[in-house]
Amino acid sequence: MKNRSWKIIMFAIMSALTFVVAVLCFHHRRGADELRGIWAKQLVTVYGFDGKGQGILILPLRSYPFRYILREDELSIDFSDDSLTDAVYSIEAEKGTLTLTGADGEVCAFSRQK
Repeated sequence: MKNRSWKIIMFAIMSALTFVVAVLCFHHRRGADELRGIWAKQLVTVYGFDGKGQGILILPLRSYPFRYILREDELSIDFSDDSLTDAVYSIEAEKGTLTLTGADGEVCAFSRQK
């Protein structure tokens, strides 16, 4: 009987640990979207990210909504307007600076706006 109780306790502990790890991984991947907010390059090109996969590109004469997917260090943007080319960037977000590197190697740095 003691052995069975021990197995039940160990199973409960392992189940709880698995649940905690799964929640932490989900939160890190979905809830802690480091892009959330407004990012600007010389206040001419502005990206807004809602932290839930929706965003907007604001240029001096027009705005363009888009959907985005953030996977580790890669950002995929799918513009709603078919006249714009969708894009995939390598990203680095650190200390208020967002650096996007395109497939062609072009690098653009954006500053977080308050």
